[in-house]
Amino acid sequence: MKLGRVLSFTKHTYLKYVFLLIGVVLMIYLVLEDEVIRTNEGDNNGDETNINITRMETLQESVLKFRYAVETPDISLKANEELVASRDVLKRLEIPPPEEKFIDLSEDMLKKFVFVTAASSNHFNESLDLIGSIQEFMPERDIYYYDIGLQPGQIEILKKLCGVKYRLLNFDAYPEHAATLLTYAFKAISIKEVMTEHSGVFWVDASIRLKGNNTDRLWEKLQIGKGMVFFASAFAHSNFATTRAGMYDYLPTDKEKMKDLGSIGATAMLLYNTKFVYEHYIKWWVLCALNRYCIAPDGSRKYCDPYDTYEEKYHFYRNCHRFDQAALNILVCNTFNYDKSTIYSLRATQWLSIKRYKTYMFEPHYCASKIT
Repeated sequence: MKLGRVLSFTKHTYLKYVFLLIGVVLMIYLVLEDEVIRTNEGDNNGDETNINITRMETLQESVLKFRYAVETPDISLKANEELVASRDVLKRLEIPPPEEKFIDLSEDMLKKFVFVTAASSNHFNESLDLIGSIQEFMPERDIYYYDIGLQPGQIEILKKLCGVKYRLLNFDAYPEHAATLLTYAFKAISIKEVMTEHSGVFWVDASIRLKGNNTDRLWEKLQIGKGMVFFASAFAHSNFATTRAGMYDYLPTDKEKMKDLGSIGATAMLLYNTKFVYEHYIKWWVLCALNRYCIAPDGSRKYCDPYDTYEEKYHFYRNCHRFDQAALNILVCNTFNYDKSTIYSLRATQWLSIKRYKTYMFEPHYCASKIT
């Protein structure tokens, strides 16, 4: 009897200490985990390596990694850094698209594109001229207008304009930096969202004003770009001069060859969902936009140092960054092997003008059916 009590006591005591030990280990683990997270999040010196590694370990089954590379007889480039995106975001943006959504380019496709733009409250009045010009020259085209910071009264006006389809860009669905408008990540994201629904997208900044609707010469341009046309002139500087060095870690290029190529503006462009456009431009442009250190490397700023000479405009870095435009120029130049004549022929510059202020050139039209 006594032996039974002793065995019972020993067994219960043993179990009690086992559970106590497990509890202590668990508490230590939770305390250390909390300390690591707080240490990483509180580090304000710009080194976020630990945070990124922690997130990658936590989300390793829900993210995909991509490494940009170009391999041709003349070019061999491979990125130092990978571009990362969650499966949820990739699915939302259809990266990659279903095979059946890729189109074969034809002249008839010029009748099948929609306009896309985006604006915050400080560019709203400017954007009304844009809408008015589209309504004037292409009234049959839909205009997808992304709200990236409008006021309630401005939203009400938009919803009453003919042809305008109002959309609130859901920044919560994307990486945190996308909500910082000065990274310009919203542009590639907005374009790709609409490309999941339409085969052709004509992006226009709020500053754009259409000058007509003659699409005759666009077919020639589309064939050169295999589904993509730019509508802004080459700027009086190279893309090298306005690209922060950190972007090259994700999107490498031959920087010496870039020095004599004028940077093409990304203020207006027509893109079709051809396989070529997706694989050479859209895929990598959007992935860059989804990665903070690709689209906006540390030290990025919009405004450039002053310049006077050709050398300063083209051959020297001017201490500024053009974000989405810099990335797109790299992709285009890599695709066409830095051939100036081909790259410049992608532009249809007579189609529109740029006015970075309210001009009252066009009066936006309201539709009775949309007024309640």
